[in-house]
Amino acid sequence: MALVAVLAPAAAPAQPATPVEPPPAPVAPLSPSAPAAEVAAAPVGEEVGRAIVEVPQGVDVDVAAEALVAEARRLGAPDPEVIDVDPERRMLLLDGVGPEVRADLTEHRAAARVVPDFAFGLALADTTAKIGADKTIAAGHTGAGQTIAVIDTGVATSHPALAGKVIHEVCYVAVGDGCPNGADTQEGPGAAAPPCDVGVTVQLCNHGTHVAGIAAGRAWSGRSSGVAPDAAIVAFRIFDAEGNASYWDLVDALHWVEVNASTYGISVVNLSLATNTLYAGSCDAVPSLVFLRDQVAALRAKRIAVVAATGNDDPGETGRSAVPACLSQTVSVSATDLADVRAPFAHLDRTTTLFAPGVSVLAPYASGGYGRMSGTSMAAPHVSGAIAVLRAAQTTNLTVPQLVSVLRATGRPLTTAVGRIPRLDLAAAVRSPLPPASVTATHGSGRATVTWPAASPGIGGPVTGYRITSVPSGIDVTVGASTRSRTFTGLRNGSRYQFRVQALSATGSSSPRTSNLVIPKAPPPPHGFVDVPATAYYEQAVRWLKAERITSGVGGTAWYKPNDPVTRGQMATFLWRLMGSPTGSPRHGFVDVPAGAYYEQAVRWLKASGITTGVGGSNRFEPNQAVTRAQMATFLHRLVRTPSGYGGHGFVDVPSNGYYERAVRWLKASGITTGVGGSNRFEPNQVVTRAQMAAFLHRLARNSAAWTRVAVASIPSSIVF
Repeated sequence: MALVAVLAPAAAPAQPATPVEPPPAPVAPLSPSAPAAEVAAAPVGEEVGRAIVEVPQGVDVDVAAEALVAEARRLGAPDPEVIDVDPERRMLLLDGVGPEVRADLTEHRAAARVVPDFAFGLALADTTAKIGADKTIAAGHTGAGQTIAVIDTGVATSHPALAGKVIHEVCYVAVGDGCPNGADTQEGPGAAAPPCDVGVTVQLCNHGTHVAGIAAGRAWSGRSSGVAPDAAIVAFRIFDAEGNASYWDLVDALHWVEVNASTYGISVVNLSLATNTLYAGSCDAVPSLVFLRDQVAALRAKRIAVVAATGNDDPGETGRSAVPACLSQTVSVSATDLADVRAPFAHLDRTTTLFAPGVSVLAPYASGGYGRMSGTSMAAPHVSGAIAVLRAAQTTNLTVPQLVSVLRATGRPLTTAVGRIPRLDLAAAVRSPLPPASVTATHGSGRATVTWPAASPGIGGPVTGYRITSVPSGIDVTVGASTRSRTFTGLRNGSRYQFRVQALSATGSSSPRTSNLVIPKAPPPPHGFVDVPATAYYEQAVRWLKAERITSGVGGTAWYKPNDPVTRGQMATFLWRLMGSPTGSPRHGFVDVPAGAYYEQAVRWLKASGITTGVGGSNRFEPNQAVTRAQMATFLHRLVRTPSGYGGHGFVDVPSNGYYERAVRWLKASGITTGVGGSNRFEPNQVVTRAQMAAFLHRLARNSAAWTRVAVASIPSSIVF
């Protein structure tokens, strides 16, 4: 397979001094319905007519090479040739073989595994200040003692901002015109010299130098430094003068890092490159990517982070990312501008790890000056430099997932179509502990108890305590590092409170973690209904209903009538009173709901809130019709803004295509129902009694998790969590 470096497409604003990348090749995703043999042989990027072959144990690699060339020729390949061999890993690169020949070669005894080679492309300051690197540098956090491997188009080691920083150079270019010495591989001075010959694009000449300068360049000639100005660089060139880099060469380069990391102190690898094929979510299971996936995993196991750009296009994709950023064990980076707006060219999906600046970034050029480039290629080295700074500043040897947790927890969260993704904030990451994973508040009469687990210290040293504040204000206390709970008294019953807990250290404080809403309440008094026995399962629920004025009994009498069915008019009234009896809703339009009926205002609100659209979407509400358990589930689900994403309910009588199926999933997951008598039946067509209605509403009111999609300001005071 072949690889290409990824710059921003031509949609980025054109400036005379800013190179503009040609548009990438068309996206060619794998067909989800393709047979397994075809998927295994399908290229992830552009078809380049090469195969990477893993030779089985017990077969001599040179013998296998001869046998596979002969077999490829027999299968119809006109001029097959082994162009590179890796005896240590028992792998070879076979040129001149198309998809059909590759598929047939999988049956040969000299091939344990055959995957296509494919092409990568380039994925393109003020920006260092945007992430707080100016503050970390001023505080002495400069990445000293760390090394960043920049696998790219090569680095101009003579640039004043990079002079003396490149401690080793490596080249793997098995295709095209090869390395600077004309061979497939080269190590030592000059090995990573960028291709800047006449006719080579500005991007290709400058890309690797630009990336290295963002990650670790020194301040020079009035220009700001990179993120980690005292970090060293191992420079790689895997691109030929045509701008192509192969899968084979990328895996070779990553393997070199694995073998030599301890010698050169490498703690992070930057991959500002991408394929033209995009994936929604993880691409770990794509057969063709097995060697790349395993190599990234091997580096991660050695606590070496692999940072990858998500890729670019015009416009950028929402919901899909390129290889290698789609691999779950990379640190994937998309791009923003200085206003924290996602760059229009940047790919992004739900697995993207971080945002970083990537628009019109000023950094070193191979010529010795500076220039601006845009792309996720420019965003990725901000993160690579940040990881080098964290590694140098850490007080304990954190794993890659722990480092990523620090960066994500301390970043500035940005809202996207695929969820909230943090923008890198290195200054916060260096100085701040992580917030507690959760904060829970429980109520009592005039009191609330706040609990939280121990927070991680992050980079800046041990947690020294916790600060607890309240909304509304009035509480602001600091407790010791071993404290996990605090009870606050003197609160007003019926008032709404939330609590925020921050972890503290000698160098700063974490972002606050906010608790659920809590409303202190006195225990409800006796209900006074003569037909609700003290031992009934619904007795506490009826007490609560009466105390919150959701019911006053049937016709205001001393009777609750627990075994009577609940009508749709009564259901509307119960829900309306639960939510505080809101007024001002427009007319409902139902012909069978007369003005002045006790439930008329409730039905107005029900219709305006989208909880009902009428029976079958008609102009009738049928207020006297009894409510079934299926209808009740739907009403409650809509009341709390139809949360989704829950697992199966396990009820044998709830069909997957039932209009109420999602609602029942939520009811079961929230603990509001366990089935009829705790069985595997929900009985959706059974009529709901007033006793059951009381129990359902009480469980809902006590369950803070059920209300997560409702704005805190809209949660009524009748709630008891």
